[in-house]
Amino acid sequence: MTKIAIEDLRVKIVGHLTKNLSEEQANIVANHLLWAEMSGITTMGIIKMTGTEPIQDIVPRYDIRVERDTKLSQLIDAGANPAPLVTQIATKVAIEKATENGFGLVGIRNTFSSNCAQAYYAEMIANAGLIGIVLS
Repeated sequence: MTKIAIEDLRVKIVGHLTKNLSEEQANIVANHLLWAEMSGITTMGIIKMTGTEPIQDIVPRYDIRVERDTKLSQLIDAGANPAPLVTQIATKVAIEKATENGFGLVGIRNTFSSNCAQAYYAEMIANAGLIGIVLS
């Protein structure tokens, strides 16, 4: 078994993900993959970089865009971007709306790939002091 420091692994993951994502976007996805891996949810971790549709090979059709936005909700068109990227963006929006207004609901359509470990997003919500439901 080969050992690698987490930060070295992060650098390698980000390096591969920047094939089709910006460095900022690659870091967002890398955070998710590493969280899943270190949480023991290995089927949603770095294994997503292998197989027939590796996450680093996803070529978005267009930039993520907001289709509808209200005080309490938002609908995001993902443009075939990787779901772990778009779901983290959506989770942050839901947190902002809920913090400001007591409730937040965000929908996403047109992603490419699984959103991976949903507990990651639930933990983001809980860490913000909120109660949330994550569905796909």
